[in-house]
Amino acid sequence: MDFIEEKDLPMKAKVFKELFDYLDETEYSCDRTLKLTEAFLKKKRQKNIPAILEWLREHGGGCDCELLLNVEEQLVESGLIEEAEVEDDDDDYPTLKVGQKLSTLTTDFGFSVSKIPSPWTLREVFLSKQPTYQFTIGKKIEMYADRYATGFARLEKDFPTAKLSDDSFLQGYWSKKIKIDNDLDFVVERGQIQQLEFVSVKTKSWVPAFIFVYPKSAQWVLVMHTEVRRMKGDIKELDKLLSNVL
Repeated sequence: MDFIEEKDLPMKAKVFKELFDYLDETEYSCDRTLKLTEAFLKKKRQKNIPAILEWLREHGGGCDCELLLNVEEQLVESGLIEEAEVEDDDDDYPTLKVGQKLSTLTTDFGFSVSKIPSPWTLREVFLSKQPTYQFTIGKKIEMYADRYATGFARLEKDFPTAKLSDDSFLQGYWSKKIKIDNDLDFVVERGQIQQLEFVSVKTKSWVPAFIFVYPKSAQWVLVMHTEVRRMKGDIKELDKLLSNVL
């Protein structure tokens, strides 16, 4: 990703933040246009609205919901706005309670890892009061199981692994997690990594992607939340982690 400098913004960073907050709080069904964004800009009496909309499109914001998935993230990573706080008001994305950091792990459902290679960290976490384990790239653990969080893999033991052979299940999984249900061009890939089964699902026009890794015995599955642009690098790191799975 190319970092954006403040001088290159078509309007003040503060207005961008207000726009993202407005879209995030507004209940709507995206119609693949920038209708809500344009209405917001008119309300704010922004000058040269066509140029602003063109800038948004050039940076991955072809419609209102793409602004939240693509443009907001670019401005956050460029340090121009602060990342939005996620409210714990959604049963699908509850707050994680973080437990102890672990250097090894052996479970009673067949998963065992002898070493946690850098840059991974492993912690016990509690999701809806249920204990599980989360591998995170880097030291910062995502405090929410939210649809924008990436760079982590969560270990699951009761996942319907048999359904991973069904493309329609994978498409439904992506749509439910990201909460977008438009006509999407999905790309599903299957293979192996470190002698484990590998399945990934992504779309041609949206940032989020999911990776599923599991043994043929299907006792457990590691579900990784990633992004299309960082997917190649994340798979390399995942391969490094899985080389330590016994």
